[in-house]
This record gives sequence, C-alpha cells and structure tokens, in this order.
Amino acid sequence: MNEDWIRKINDLIATKEYKEILSETVIEVRGKRLDEFTLLKEELQRWSVVRYGNRDITISGLGNPHVQEMIIAAIADFKEQNHSGRFIKPLHLATIDDLVVMPLRPEVFGLSKYYISGLSANSQVNIIPQEGQAAGTAGIGEVTSDGYFQIDPKVARIIYTDFIEYNPAGIITAIKANIDDRSIFPFEMRYQMKSEIPMFTLPSIEIQRIKSKWVAKAEFNGDTELTPVGVVVTLGEKVPNLVIS
Repeated sequence: MNEDWIRKINDLIATKEYKEILSETVIEVRGKRLDEFTLLKEELQRWSVVRYGNRDITISGLGNPHVQEMIIAAIADFKEQNHSGRFIKPLHLATIDDLVVMPLRPEVFGLSKYYISGLSANSQVNIIPQEGQAAGTAGIGEVTSDGYFQIDPKVARIIYTDFIEYNPAGIITAIKANIDDRSIFPFEMRYQMKSEIPMFTLPSIEIQRIKSKWVAKAEFNGDTELTPVGVVVTLGEKVPNLVIS
C-alpha cells in the first residue's frame, strides 16, 4: 500500500473518525442497535475463517485485528468521499440502493472460477484478470486491452490481504502486481505456501482504486487455483445478486 494511503488510513484510525463515519444503524436485534461498524467487524471476523479438510483455519492477513481495522477505515473513506448518503451493508442485508461489502469471489472479476490449467514450468500467468480473459465489461469493472482489471473509483474499492492456493500441486512460487500504476515487486511465496494450508499473506493490505494486474510464476508444469483473499465495497447496482434482469 502506498504511503499516502497508509497515512490517510492511520489518521482515520488514530482519530477514530472511521467509527463515526460508519455509525448509521442498520438493524436492531432484540433491542440491540447494530451499526455499520459493528456489522463490518462481525462479518470480517466470519470471513477470515476457512474450512480446510476437517478444520477451521484463520486466514493470517484477513484474520489480523489490525488488518481488519485498516480495511474498515478504507471502507469508511470510500463512503465519506463518494457516497455519504448510502448505508454500508453486508450482502445478506443489502438492497440495490446500499453500498455492499462482501468477500472477494470470482464474479467480482467477471470469472466463474479461479482455476487455471495447463501452465508450463518457469512461465508467468495472469491471475487477475485471468490469463486469456477477453477485454470488455467484467464483474464490477472491465478488462482493459493491456491486461488490467479496471474499476471506477467512485463505484468500488477492492482490498487484497492474502492469497490461498487450493490446488495441492502448489506450482506457484512468486507473485507480483501493478496496482493503480504502482509496481509491487515479486513476493517470494514458496516458504509460506509450504504450510498446512498453502497461504500467502501480503506484507500490507493493497487497495485498488482504479486498476490492477496480478501475475504469478509457475515453477512446474500443472494447474493452479491461486485465490485472492480480501473484500470489495461497491454500489448495490453492481452486485448481480441484487439486480433482477
């Protein structure tokens, strides 16, 4: 994450301003008032646990309390700067008129799955947008002709925290990115990915305002299901589940 973003988010956290921005009451349960901040905190905690085999495992980045605080501050900033009149809600409570917060999933990027097959040893492959994905409208944004996934900064924010490899072959050993014209040098993944659940936690959260490209290195022949972990906040009208065609 670039220095300007770090400074801005830290200011929101230090002054607790982000809690004030997210203080609108969303629902009341048995007389208990649940505001946007409380709901976001609960949802992030729930999203940070994955079922792997027969165990529940906490995702290292998304499950970190400080990372969660930074995510909430970034979402608060998006609301304040662009849509102060809308509620922030998780998907299961949202309407088309709200700002929707949900975990990253393939549909966000116009994909049906993250799985990519037939990679060659010592090759590079686009993870987001996916290798060979056609240019044009996709998910909450579009794929550009030069191979980026692009969003309107007034429509969405995408926040990345981790990557998980769900293919046990584990052929991906490094990943690099370009986010909003800022190059992120290759991260060596092989040592973290040797853990029980092949998981790589980014050194800091990465916030996409406009465009991004994530490129991975495959060290061996095979397939990958390298999956980005994080959250997206976007307009309700951009979420397929809320739009009736």
